[in-house]
Amino acid sequence: MIALILLIPFFAALVIALLPNSLEHHSKFFALVVSLVNFLIAAIIFLISDLSGGQYIAINEVIWAQNLFPFQIKFSVGVDALALALIILTNLLTIAAVTISFQIKERLYFVWLMILQGSIIGVFASINLIQFFIFWELELIPMFMLINFWGTGNREYSAMKFVLYTLVASAFILIGIILLGYSANSFDIISINNSGFLVENWIVIFAFWTLLIGFLIKLPIFPFHTWLPDAHTDAPTAVSVMLAGILLKMGGYGIIKLVLPTMGYLLNDYGAILGFLGAFSIIYGAILTLKQTDLKRVIAFSSISHMGFVLVGIASNSPLGVLGAGLQLITHGLISGLLFLCVGLVYERTKTREINEMKGLTHQFPFISFIMMVAGLASLGLPGLVGFIAEITIFLGSYETRPITTLFAITGVLFSAGYILWTMQRIFFGPRNKEFDAKDISDWPQLLSVGTLLIPIIIFGIYPQPLITIMEQGLNFLIRIG
Repeated sequence: MIALILLIPFFAALVIALLPNSLEHHSKFFALVVSLVNFLIAAIIFLISDLSGGQYIAINEVIWAQNLFPFQIKFSVGVDALALALIILTNLLTIAAVTISFQIKERLYFVWLMILQGSIIGVFASINLIQFFIFWELELIPMFMLINFWGTGNREYSAMKFVLYTLVASAFILIGIILLGYSANSFDIISINNSGFLVENWIVIFAFWTLLIGFLIKLPIFPFHTWLPDAHTDAPTAVSVMLAGILLKMGGYGIIKLVLPTMGYLLNDYGAILGFLGAFSIIYGAILTLKQTDLKRVIAFSSISHMGFVLVGIASNSPLGVLGAGLQLITHGLISGLLFLCVGLVYERTKTREINEMKGLTHQFPFISFIMMVAGLASLGLPGLVGFIAEITIFLGSYETRPITTLFAITGVLFSAGYILWTMQRIFFGPRNKEFDAKDISDWPQLLSVGTLLIPIIIFGIYPQPLITIMEQGLNFLIRIG
């Protein structure tokens, strides 16, 4: 079934590409149906499967090469609770991305969007290191095409900058994967993780740092963050939704899935450095956010700040801290995706993203304003919304082992509250702007797009236990941490 979820988007891309010209305008509907079906299949797998104990399910294997340097290379897919949760999130975000793009007519746009969905699912579903890397690289192609051809502003520059940073990250990750496979004598992720910690030597330490740097570029964490604001600013709305909502999470997933189970004990030596780097990213991203005038760049820099929480949780070297980091991957994916949807809806109606040109949006667009305020307050970590549970879990876990780092990171929350509340005050309140005469949300694709992300933000904010249970099951290996 997991193999089916992985292959369906690629099949859909092929079908859309081969549609006759007379049916090209149906590309968006076909992409939406495929995304809905993929989401339902993933949800059914989750509901009927026993994911307790951190076990993998729905494993399918096909041997690629029997004896390649003593390793066996296989096409292997399977999921645990964490991977399945991220696949479900990927499908939710794809539904939102497709429906927010209904005004786009070209079939190739939806072809690349389906390939992007499939490649991201491939990263989370892969249980073979080589295959993991192949899908990691594959997502680069649709992202480049979507930004370069359907973006705005300096889109060619932003697309190329994204490619270059991704390739640098990939070089580090490839070296780390080869060293990890060599040290563990296997490329099978399940076998590697089940074998426990690797014996410390210079090869393992080098693998630790190469993997870590590669994943931190993707996350991204200061000083590897400069590609993200440009990519967001010039990307189409749907691509920003996918980029902030799930592509950044691949970096956190890589650390949690490949580094912690095999080399997590090295955090005893290097965790303080990484924790400080994460806390600094929280504050640095928040301060830069205060200086932005473009609404998209505000959310882009806020993502850098919020991904700092992930690193603080991981660097805590405590089960509770890493649990919070896993929760942050999901909650920030929902929140940032919804925020970028709202920015796209506002831009469509006002033709501007400049905060100084906006005021009184609640008068013209009360529904959009309400949704964006909910997403903003969730990003702030307001209790009762989904962002709160992840951040408080990270702080509690981090304080157990690194109290000074935790207190430093908490100051970033104050800056976050500042930029979120200040931004909302400037764009939503004040006198009515008579230049904006467009209508609020009324068509069903846009309602479906925002509802797809708004509903879980509210539900899991009020009752977060199911989300906590999923993360606990997916992070069962944490009993070895420390």
